[in-house]
Amino acid sequence: CIQGKEWGMDGKTLIHPNQISDANEIYAPSAEEVEYARRVVACWEEEQRRRRRGGTDDVSANNKFSGVAVLDGMMIEQLHVDSARRLLTSNEEGCEKITEEV
Repeated sequence: CIQGKEWGMDGKTLIHPNQISDANEIYAPSAEEVEYARRVVACWEEEQRRRRRGGTDDVSANNKFSGVAVLDGMMIEQLHVDSARRLLTSNEEGCEKITEEV
């Protein structure tokens, strides 16, 4: 499971019920990963709002939303936001499924 997660996989087929808790623990995002994903989405959405607030008087190409935001000195693009949203969605769904199965 650890190697699979390092390679970017997000799940594993299991052959024994005793493997479930280990797989859930390894593949579940950490609290830090969830928090960072929330920050990525919030940063992206705030940058979009900030650029839109420029209004119609501010029409130069440099003042339109460029598809890039900066978080902690790192460039954030749509692909990062999509990944962050997937992580947040799967984390929420995973919590519901685990509760239902137990």
